[in-house]
Amino acid sequence: MTSVLPSRPGLRSVSPLPSSTVLLLADRDGHLEVLMVRRSRSAVFGGMFVFPGGVVDPVDLSPLAEEVLGGTEPAETGWRAAGLRETAEEVGVYLTDRPIDPPAMPLRGEHVYRWVASQGARLDAGRLRYLSNWVTPHQAPQRFDARFYLARVEGDEALTLAEAELTEAAWVRPPEALDRLRRGEWDMILPTEKNLEYLADFAKTQEAWESVDEAGEVKPVLPRIVMRRGKIEALLPGDPGYGEAE
Repeated sequence: MTSVLPSRPGLRSVSPLPSSTVLLLADRDGHLEVLMVRRSRSAVFGGMFVFPGGVVDPVDLSPLAEEVLGGTEPAETGWRAAGLRETAEEVGVYLTDRPIDPPAMPLRGEHVYRWVASQGARLDAGRLRYLSNWVTPHQAPQRFDARFYLARVEGDEALTLAEAELTEAAWVRPPEALDRLRRGEWDMILPTEKNLEYLADFAKTQEAWESVDEAGEVKPVLPRIVMRRGKIEALLPGDPGYGEAE
């Protein structure tokens, strides 16, 4: 089922953590597929299917990251660097400006940047297209200001999962992933579901890629939490009652 983080009535809002998520797209068997991963029970969003990603760490804002990162404006460096680093850490896919040899073992943090530099390559921020921005509701105990990016890959890359964070990975057509959600087979958070709904309209990765206007403005989506019939529900901008929700 779709999940929203639980509300905390009467408590002050916490500041959202900047984070980046990457939707890896590939044309497999003639159809667009996206890579989804399942979080371990001990991780944030434990047990849920999401896309690779995580928070922007200090190393993503360091001179090392700026040196290794190519194809981005300074204001975007931290966000895109985090997305590229987390994708390498979590599934072992390095989005670089030229092919490189994979490391002998999974790497984390600054070691991801140093490995890419040792291969004479750069992490290529130009391989990301900024799709959407979701901000966790004010009532949640842990909040994220998450930017979602598209990236195109071949789809036959060897995956190396971060075993402490992930339990499985699957290439899946977006409509199939949504069917699994609605049948109760997969759990997801709301932003994951909505980004899948966006991708479900496209048959090929090129179509999805070209649908994103890099020069366009991406407006943050801030769901609002309400209680209806004893259940927590999320309202999105444009939903009835969104403007009155607290």
